[in-house]
Amino acid sequence: MESTWFNRTAYAKTFGTNLKSVVARHADSIRQFPDSAFAKALPTLFANPGVRLTMREFDRIVSIHCAGCSPPFPFSDEWAYYAHASSHDKLDMIRVPFLALHSDDDPIVSWAPGEYDRNGWVTIVVTRGGGHIGWFQPGGAANRWARRPALEWFRATAEDVTLGPRSVRPVEFVDGWLVEVGRDDLGCQEIWDGGSIRGDEYHFFKFKSLIQVYRPSQAIGLATRIDACTKGTTRS
Repeated sequence: MESTWFNRTAYAKTFGTNLKSVVARHADSIRQFPDSAFAKALPTLFANPGVRLTMREFDRIVSIHCAGCSPPFPFSDEWAYYAHASSHDKLDMIRVPFLALHSDDDPIVSWAPGEYDRNGWVTIVVTRGGGHIGWFQPGGAANRWARRPALEWFRATAEDVTLGPRSVRPVEFVDGWLVEVGRDDLGCQEIWDGGSIRGDEYHFFKFKSLIQVYRPSQAIGLATRIDACTKGTTRS
């Protein structure tokens, strides 16, 4: 994203600045949890209010510390974070029909494993041109070429692909958490009865029951995350 002056200016700084603005709108809520990594990152993030950050600079200040649960967070730097987030070591584990569309001139994602052939479930298509989630064609902005192959893929997988039996790990309750046997690093737990969470005009969530998806020793929990990140939240 920072390979050219245009990408650094039009994309990297736009994304980074927009993320900084989002955090600024919710800074008061975040500061209610002063011991959290998110709150500790705020002084550095807002040290120079007029400076437009690139996305990599934002990730170095904020994301590598608190964009997920621990482990694996925090990361030593943004490059370690990007390596963890990359899909290059995840493709081998896919066990359902998977289609990825990519263009060779995408300014955001500049590389795709077009020669990947280790997993028969995975199909990667690289087109000549298309931009970043673009593939515009005549007929208006909503008329994009990518819809056609995607719909054809969905139809083919529904009508022509027969999935064999899949092995599913048994589950068990451990200290109130529902986890897969042999994998206690990730679990879920119901933390209160159903209802709704209302935030500002951009947020409205309905749920049957709110599920906490991190082990207690790894994160502050989904309920606290919602309190810290959603402005003006009330529960009913």
